[in-house]
Amino acid sequence: MDLYKIMSADWANLGEPLLGKDKQSWALKFNILAKVRNPLAHNRAESVDDGDRKQAEGICREILNRYRDHAKTAFPA
Repeated sequence: MDLYKIMSADWANLGEPLLGKDKQSWALKFNILAKVRNPLAHNRAESVDDGDRKQAEGICREILNRYRDHAKTAFPA
């Protein structure tokens, strides 16, 4: 959640270019990521619900896809 707090402090420059204008939607998504990340980081993977894990994987895929799209325009070859 710390990453979201940093991005949220200056969303226009840190969050919006990659994640878009919907800051509130991303607050919810980062909460889901934190909910899944913490048990995984502390070797408690069995305590993560399969639905939550799949939802977090989808969010991660969305972030990666957005980054790839953003990188094509921000860092042309």
